[in-house]
Amino acid sequence: MNALIKWLAACLTLPPLVVFGGAWFLLEEEPLVPVSALRSDARRDPYRHRLDVAVGEWSQRTGLPVAARIDGLPPFWHLVATLKTPLPRPYLNLDLRLERQRSRLHVTEARVGGLSLPAALVEALLPLGETPASAPPPASSNPLSLMAADTHLLQKYYDRLWHWDRHWQKHGASLLTPLQLLFAHARRYTTTATAAAEHRALLQILAVYTNQYDPARLFALKPRGKLHYPRLALQGRHDLAQHFVTSAAVSASGGAGLARYLGLYKELTDFDTGSGFSFSDLAADMAGTRFGRLAVTNPGYLQRQLLRLDSERGLLPSLKGLPDHLSRTDFQRRFGHTGSPAYRHLLATIERRIGALPLYRRAPP
Repeated sequence: MNALIKWLAACLTLPPLVVFGGAWFLLEEEPLVPVSALRSDARRDPYRHRLDVAVGEWSQRTGLPVAARIDGLPPFWHLVATLKTPLPRPYLNLDLRLERQRSRLHVTEARVGGLSLPAALVEALLPLGETPASAPPPASSNPLSLMAADTHLLQKYYDRLWHWDRHWQKHGASLLTPLQLLFAHARRYTTTATAAAEHRALLQILAVYTNQYDPARLFALKPRGKLHYPRLALQGRHDLAQHFVTSAAVSASGGAGLARYLGLYKELTDFDTGSGFSFSDLAADMAGTRFGRLAVTNPGYLQRQLLRLDSERGLLPSLKGLPDHLSRTDFQRRFGHTGSPAYRHLLATIERRIGALPLYRRAPP
C-alpha cells in the first residue's frame, strides 16, 4: 500500500502538460472523487489517512485541489483520483485498476477523463515498482515522459503573447504569425545553451492559448488582463492549428511518443462524436510532433528556417487527397485497422510530404 500511495504522487505530476496535451477529451464536468468522500474514508481507515496526507501535500505544493481513493484487497486494487483545474470543464479524473504480480504493480485497466489508455502506455509513463522513486524519471530517459517549463520563461512568453493578442482580436491570424514572433523573440534573447528551454516554454504557452485556455490560470502565472483568443488557423482551419501546436508542445516537452499517441487516439474517438476520422488532423499532429522535436534538438536551425518562411505551407504540407470525416464503417471498409498495409501506406505518404518541406529535413519521423 505504501508503494501504491507513492505511485499516486507520481501520477499527479502529469498535469498541466497532459491537460493541454489532450484537453479536448481529458477534462470532465463531474469529479470521480468528491473531497468530502475522501475525508470520510480517511477517518475510518489508516491507509486512507496516509493517502489523504500524501495527496494533501501534493495539493499544497501545486495549489490545485486533489482527491483520491483506493479500494480493494491484495493483490487487486482500484485507484481513482480527481484533480480540479481552473478550466471551464474543471475535472481531470484518473481511474486505474491494478494487480500485484511477483511484487510489482501492473495496470490492468486505465482511464484518464474520456481517454482509455493501454496498460503498456501507462506503465511506460510511470514506474510501477515495489518502491517507486519519489519523482518520475527525467524526460531524456523516457520518450513518453513530459518536462515542465521554467515558470519564469512561461511568464515571459505569456506576457509577449498577451501584448500581441490585442492586435489579432478582430481578424485572427495564421498560426505562422505568433510562431514567428515568439521564435524571433527567443532568438534575440537566448543562447545555444538556453534555446531549447525557451522553445519549450513558448510552445507550451502557445498551445494553451490556441486551445483558448488562459495560460495565467493554468500555469499559475501573474495575470496581465483579458485575452481575446483569436482563431489562429493553418490552411484556414482553426482545428489544424490546434492539432499542430498541441503536438509540438507535447513533443518539445519530451513526449514525442505521447504526442503521436494522443493524435491518433483523438481521431479514433472522433468515430463516435460525429466528426469522424480525419487524416488531415493526423497530418497536422505528425508535422507538429516533428516541429516540437526540432525546437529542442536543433533549436538554432529551427529558428533560422522558421523565420525565413513566407507561407504557412512551410509548416504543413498539402492535404490534398487525404480522407477526412470517415465514419467507423467507412474507415474499416477502406483501411481495416491502424496496422493494415493500406493505413501504413497512407501514413508513409503523409510522412513523405512533411519530410519534403525544407523545415523538417533535419527532423526524422
